[in-house]
Amino acid sequence: MLEKSLTEYAYEVLQEEVAPISFSELFKKVLERAGLTELTDDELKTYMTRFYTSLTIDGKFFNLNSNQWDLRYRYPEKIVIESREMSSSDEDEEESKEETALEGNEDEEFDEESNDDEDDSEPELDYDHKKTSDDFSY
Repeated sequence: MLEKSLTEYAYEVLQEEVAPISFSELFKKVLERAGLTELTDDELKTYMTRFYTSLTIDGKFFNLNSNQWDLRYRYPEKIVIESREMSSSDEDEEESKEETALEGNEDEEFDEESNDDEDDSEPELDYDHKKTSDDFSY
């Protein structure tokens, strides 16, 4: 069992750093401090997922949108707000692109008979057929 949480180790690591560091570098340093150097791939993935989630939720840490992490207190509130607005506008732009792509397909009609590329070997589903024990092989 760990003496501290991974985020507590992360706080210590970032306190000692003079500049933001990448998530992968931070994670590596945290694992070393926690004594978790011999993990299986599955354990590593589990710890990484939990650690990233914890960093994201914990208000002491700040993601600089390039997966560079630092301590939030080092950044004025204005930068934090602008960073959030940039992330939000990027997401809005992506949603707008997706909506535009979907809208472009509304006018197209799907004609099953004209689609010669489909494999005709798949059986048609008969929704009116009542299943009996003869329909299943055991």
